[in-house]
Amino acid sequence: MSILVPPFTYDDLQRLRATRHERLEPVDRALFLTPSPSRRHQLVSKRLIRLLLQAVDDAGVGDFYDATFDVKLGEGDVVQPDLVVVLRQHFAIVTDAAIEGVPDLVIEIVSPSTRRDDRVTKRDLDARYEVPEYWLVDPEGGRVTVFADSQDGRYRNVTVATEVAVSPVVPGLAADPADLFSPVPEA
Repeated sequence: MSILVPPFTYDDLQRLRATRHERLEPVDRALFLTPSPSRRHQLVSKRLIRLLLQAVDDAGVGDFYDATFDVKLGEGDVVQPDLVVVLRQHFAIVTDAAIEGVPDLVIEIVSPSTRRDDRVTKRDLDARYEVPEYWLVDPEGGRVTVFADSQDGRYRNVTVATEVAVSPVVPGLAADPADLFSPVPEA
């Protein structure tokens, strides 16, 4: 859900976050309030983290972060992707408080409450800032959509993977939707 807000600084955002418990992300003069993720969302995130540990950490090609770590794309555009990858050659953009610049890969896991924001608003924002790769992971649809090659505010290459999604940016990163979206184990 989003509400319109006047432009404000990152310090203003931090002050607002100190008094509220929602996940707050300002994008294009709208403040996005994101509810807590579901159990299924958390399970898919955990499975993606295992893949990122192997392809990114173990391979020594970069680092990755999960929500709620800020990505400051611009003064008024601060997002908290579900997962974000910064390759070693771009480590200078990572601070203790945030990623201050364009990461190499952003991954959003679609939930019913974030569907439009993830599919349109955040994807378009990342394309505008030329994030090299954006994954839209859709547990309900059983697919991973890989957006790559951002130019002129749009992604030029879009691959919908119902079998294996392969990253064109992160060497060795591949995800099989069948594994990502296998049933939630009974408690």
